[in-house]
Amino acid sequence: LILSAAIVLDLKAFDSTNTREWKMPRLAKLLAAGAFVVSEGACGVEHQCATYAEGAVFTDDLVEALQYYMERPVEQSRVAARGKALFEA
Repeated sequence: LILSAAIVLDLKAFDSTNTREWKMPRLAKLLAAGAFVVSEGACGVEHQCATYAEGAVFTDDLVEALQYYMERPVEQSRVAARGKALFEA
């Protein structure tokens, strides 16, 4: 069911301590299945998520990213294909 969504949101934290726990297994399953994922939080080269930066969108501004990609389905497909390709080898 989740893979039928145009955009899958990967939210990192729900508590009030402002901790951001990145769930790589959850993201990896989505990317491997070809989902287009927008993940909460920026991803720099020093972060663990940098490996997946070409196959998902990492952002601190979810609203802006969602608006941008909802208007660009071809770009969504390209990012999703790059994410899936990370797991095909």
